[in-house]
Amino acid sequence: MSDLRARIRYSKEYPSVYIGHLDTVRELERSMRRAAWPFKLTSGFNPRVKMSSIPPLSLGYLSYAEYLEVSLNSIPGDCQIGEFETSQPEGLEIISVEIIYPGEESINDIIEGYRYRIEISQPLETKPDNPAVLREEGKGFLVIDILKKDGNIKNPAKFIDQRIFKKVVKTECIFKSKEKKQ
Repeated sequence: MSDLRARIRYSKEYPSVYIGHLDTVRELERSMRRAAWPFKLTSGFNPRVKMSSIPPLSLGYLSYAEYLEVSLNSIPGDCQIGEFETSQPEGLEIISVEIIYPGEESINDIIEGYRYRIEISQPLETKPDNPAVLREEGKGFLVIDILKKDGNIKNPAKFIDQRIFKKVVKTECIFKSKEKKQ
């Protein structure tokens, strides 16, 4: 993508955690249409909004670090951004809208992994054998950094028995450092 884009960071909390990824993206698109955003459409018989998102969040997980990028014809006005931010369903909150100019890397190029905070019902018997960085944070909580491997990011349930999960929250994205990009 080398065109003008808007990078939208949003959070998903209850009850929106039970809305699937595609339905969440459709809801965000509808909100942009209501706010009359100047987005680009794909060509063809059924034009769609040109957008991309990070890999989907598992159903039932809370997140404070979800991203969506939308291609734009021009920069939306403050009132369009404000209307978009306030027209979300309960549990879906727009944290920031950042304009990305041509030539800058896309969100999928700069994300290196995700950080999850997991509340567990019992202590781990053994440390999982995985590529993730795992550490305990107080009694009953784990923090796990899951890095990209072969272009995709795994669900924490692939490494830890999901039956002991009480609550899983994706707290942030791990970005590549500036030194690595050069």
